[in-house]
Amino acid sequence: MIALIDQKDYATLPVTDANRASSLAGALLTAAPKDPHALVARALAQMASSKQTLDEVRLPLAQPTAPSLKRPADMAVDTAWSAFRDVLLAYSRLPHDRYPKAAVAARVHTRLFPTGADFLTLPYDKQHNQGQLRLDAIAREGLEPDVVSVIGPDFLAEVRVTHETYGEVLGITKAKPAPEPTSIALLEPLRALRAAITYYTSKLIGTLDEADEAAVRAVRAALRPIDDLRAETSGKSTTVPAPAPAEPEPVA
Repeated sequence: MIALIDQKDYATLPVTDANRASSLAGALLTAAPKDPHALVARALAQMASSKQTLDEVRLPLAQPTAPSLKRPADMAVDTAWSAFRDVLLAYSRLPHDRYPKAAVAARVHTRLFPTGADFLTLPYDKQHNQGQLRLDAIAREGLEPDVVSVIGPDFLAEVRVTHETYGEVLGITKAKPAPEPTSIALLEPLRALRAAITYYTSKLIGTLDEADEAAVRAVRAALRPIDDLRAETSGKSTTVPAPAPAEPEPVA
């Protein structure tokens, strides 16, 4: 005679994260009896609904994280400021007696880059602040005409564009986007799915005719995904009690 199924063996589930819980539910849905008892069918529908709810939160979180834009923005602003300074510095080295603009270039360079371009090696937010101080000085002290007369408008325009983008990426000049949902968002739908799985196993075993050996075999096959997961995680984690089964709301 075939061994009976003890409902207590399925009153607890292996510890699972959201991905494994969703996979387990999918495997149980696939292995479910083809013509289940009405109570089992209702439990299956609830499990499917709970899996869908979890997946709606889980799948977006599983997408690869977009690479940070901070480094590219930092490199762009470094390039812009370096080019600005290099041209200004090169012009300042011409003989001042023959090229009057060389003296203008030297004065502007000394004002904006008293310690060279070392501010470009500072942490992102401090570097942005130093760039802002230099742009403020250009505006406040009326240096833009001198800059443009010596090196043209393009270098200053590029500094301004990259500086603005840098501030937006750092969240300094524009509000930072709302943070992505974290794993905390998975806790409630994961709890609900574990409860739905436990409810399903209780109905599957509870409505079983133990005198029907074929039915017992079918139920064992339907429960095999849990047995397989338990064997897989054995020795890696302990089992924890699943929430007590509760009558779910009818699924529309």
